[in-house]
Amino acid sequence: MPALEVLKFEDNNNEINPCFGAEAFQPIIQTLYRRIGLQNLEKVLLQCRMSADLLAAFESSRSAKGLVALVLRCDIGVEGARALADVIGRNIFPALEMLLLYDNPRVSDEGAIVLAEALGNASRPFLRILDLVNIGMCDRGMSALASLVRQGRLERLEELNLSNNKGVTDNGIIALARAIEASGLPRLQHIRISKLDKMKVTILRFGAIAYAIIKGSPQLKSINVECNEQEAASLRTTIESMLRAAGRTASVKTEGSVVVT
Repeated sequence: MPALEVLKFEDNNNEINPCFGAEAFQPIIQTLYRRIGLQNLEKVLLQCRMSADLLAAFESSRSAKGLVALVLRCDIGVEGARALADVIGRNIFPALEMLLLYDNPRVSDEGAIVLAEALGNASRPFLRILDLVNIGMCDRGMSALASLVRQGRLERLEELNLSNNKGVTDNGIIALARAIEASGLPRLQHIRISKLDKMKVTILRFGAIAYAIIKGSPQLKSINVECNEQEAASLRTTIESMLRAAGRTASVKTEGSVVVT
């Protein structure tokens, strides 16, 4: 039986439809139907009391062992985050490399902290791509993410998207930047931190944030931020000055609101 590579749950016009793309996942569906009679697989992740059945279904299928990417865009909420943390904790997806949770605003700080704890307790760092766009995260969630960086639990990360978490303030993004500067994300190539509405910093201060991220990410290619072209140009100048002062080659440019190193 071929290994499942991608498992996606998306909310399409308020009707949750699982998109499987692989016949290998059918045994899991059948197990779920048999155990809890679901016509709508996504609801397993919405209701924590069903998480045990979800785990049992995944554990009974060899197909899940090859899953590489898990996409959940279906308003999973805190209870769904707890169920997902259980899945991570039991290493049901040992090949998982990409976790995309975008547009789940009810996850909140509470859910983000639970997930961070699960990632911190995993047997090894495994994520290459982590998408946390619009999950309702605020500064406590960002601090939990910063702790993961300090522990070296995201050392394989290549892409990180934190955009549209409108409760994040200067303190949250600064905590993350300092963690990256101190402990490093050696494989990080792209980070997106745009549309953080409560983050109000000057160009100089944001330059220091970007500099800290660049300093701790030797393979970084872009930082996507929310600013106009004039602000981006000022940001580029600020970062270049900081790089030169640190004795590093200044090779920064801007493409719209993207700072490219």
